[in-house]
Order: sequence, then structure tokens, then C-alpha cells
Amino acid sequence: MALARPFGKRVVGLAGAARIDGVEHVDGAPAALARVAEVVLGL
Repeated sequence: MALARPFGKRVVGLAGAARIDGVEHVDGAPAALARVAEVVLGL
């Protein structure tokens, strides 16, 4: 998280990740993969 946020990159936090401003939290790996796919594919 610390390396991506200063560069304006999207950060996806899995269950149990630190609650930090700018981090999008999801419930698990499938949801994280879906969010990454949405960003990469521009959905």
C-alpha cells in the first residue's frame, strides 16, 4: 500500500488489511480480482 498510494495507483485491500484512506477494501480474493479486471478493462 505504501508504495502504490503516493503514485496515484489503485490499492485493493483484502479482508483484514489496514484501514487507510484511499484503499478500497473487498471481502476476498475473488472480489479483488474482479476489481482489478474492471480497472484493467475499463469497465
